[in-house]
Amino acid sequence: MPGTHTAKADLFRVLGHPVRVRILDLLRDGRVQVRPLIDRVFPLDEAAAREIQAGIDSFFKGLSSPGVKVDDRVAALYQLYGILVLLRCGDLLQRLK
Repeated sequence: MPGTHTAKADLFRVLGHPVRVRILDLLRDGRVQVRPLIDRVFPLDEAAAREIQAGIDSFFKGLSSPGVKVDDRVAALYQLYGILVLLRCGDLLQRLK
C-alpha cells in the first residue's frame, strides 16, 4: 500500500521518544505502585537506575539506526507501549486495593 512505509516511519518518529520517556519516568517515580514491586526483585539504587537508563537509551539508539526495518521499529514500539500499559494497569490495581 503506497505511503505505508512513510506512515510507519512517522509513527516511530513521533511516538518513539515519548514511550522512552515514559519508561524512564516509571523507573524514577516513587509514587508508582509498581516501583516497590520492582525494588523487591531488583533494588534500584542510583547506579542501577543510570545503568538501566543507559540500556534503554542504547536500545532506542539501535532501534533508530538506518539498518533497522521500519516494520521492526513499529513492532518494538507497540511491544514497549504494551509493557507501559500493563505497568500502569498494575499501578491502578494496587491503588484500588
